Amino acid sequence: MTLQDYLDEVKLRLNRYNVVLDSNDLSLMTYINDGRRNAQRVSLPYVSQRYGTIIRVGGNNFTLFNPTSIAKPNNTVINTYSTAMPIDCIDIDNVIFDYTDSATATAFRKEARRMDKEEVYNISMNNWNTPTIDRPTYTLEHLLFSNTPNTGKTLIVAGLQQAELSKCNVTVWYVRVIPELNYPTELEVWLSPDLQELAIYYAMLALVRDNKPTENYQTVTMVLNRLIGNLTGVY
Repeated sequence: MTLQDYLDEVKLRLNRYNVVLDSNDLSLMTYINDGRRNAQRVSLPYVSQRYGTIIRVGGNNFTLFNPTSIAKPNNTVINTYSTAMPIDCIDIDNVIFDYTDSATATAFRKEARRMDKEEVYNISMNNWNTPTIDRPTYTLEHLLFSNTPNTGKTLIVAGLQQAELSKCNVTVWYVRVIPELNYPTELEVWLSPDLQELAIYYAMLALVRDNKPTENYQTVTMVLNRLIGNLTGVY
């Protein structure tokens, strides 16, 4: 389905309800993209893997995180490092470190274990699970307040020293916000047909609400709720 197909479907179906639109195609695109985001939001707990993407980050892009270290009982200090995630990041599924041991020229590929922020600060209580280069860890933090503009989610890793990290290539698998469709010929590549149907009805509901034909609002709501019920029931 293209964006033009979305436009045609919304207009055709609203016409069946005798809803007269006073919106042009440009404003309809906004409703459709809002509907697509709502469809993603509803389906995210069930099929988040559909919205996955991969980025590769050079280890030298990580900077010392503040607070910068985890103190161990034996006075070992484990530094934590951070890098900004793309603004469309919702959550991280996996982080993999690729590096080569300079002494043996052996290549290693290590999957990081996820930890929450509480573990970052309390890890000194458990000496047995200390992050190391062979057992790296990561967490994801959403910085709500910062002096840096466009601050979003930040990936924080532990287990490597700066010299080791700078030699790593870090692969991050993350769930992203689906991008908007901006051109009539642009093809939908993120939502499956059942979720496209959901997006159409979300757009219809918003248009019915804004155009004030209240007698149709309940009808469209019932159809939308049935589609959401089908989705949750299947998955």
